[in-house]
Amino acid sequence: MARSKARNCRGREPKCAICGSRQPGTTEIYQYQDEVDTYIFSIDEAKEIAGDGRPAFAVNLESLRHLLGMNDFNEVHLGHVDPAKPGICTRRFGGLILLDGIHRAVRCFAEQRQFFVRELTYEESLACLVQQETAVKDTAAIVRRLRKALEYFPANAPVDAAIECTPEMLHRVAELLTPHERKQLILRVCPESGMNHRISARHS
Repeated sequence: MARSKARNCRGREPKCAICGSRQPGTTEIYQYQDEVDTYIFSIDEAKEIAGDGRPAFAVNLESLRHLLGMNDFNEVHLGHVDPAKPGICTRRFGGLILLDGIHRAVRCFAEQRQFFVRELTYEESLACLVQQETAVKDTAAIVRRLRKALEYFPANAPVDAAIECTPEMLHRVAELLTPHERKQLILRVCPESGMNHRISARHS
């Protein structure tokens, strides 16, 4: 389950806790936890990066439904947001993570309107990363998470799936995927060393 929160909140909490937490001097962060990993992102940094005029894309209904299930929200705050404003997302193992805009997403879902997001690349999301705790990964675990991402977040074009592992492990992962799954993903290695070694599994 993921959640947004603000640090250094001072004074009495007003009726809307979220609006009240957004005071000068606070830093908005987003914590995401999946089955084995935990990530904490700076939303302020994400907003700065995504505010470069890049286009937004619509999240399909089933993917939006899954995003809502991954996040908490405050009902009081729903009336304080503009659902027309795009959210901000990134990806892990090809699956979407909604860094900013959960309340806008809830409004769009309830009002049966499209929800749009601007996406950060994997490398851009690293610039927003405050802290992460990752478990040791094996090929079977990576394949399982890639397949979950394809199930919950289907796309019309191959999706970027940057994975922190060795090129050898990525080749083993590609071998375990079906030809159809390989066509849906652009697998590439992003080692912690910073080297960006790209492998296109579409042609494996």
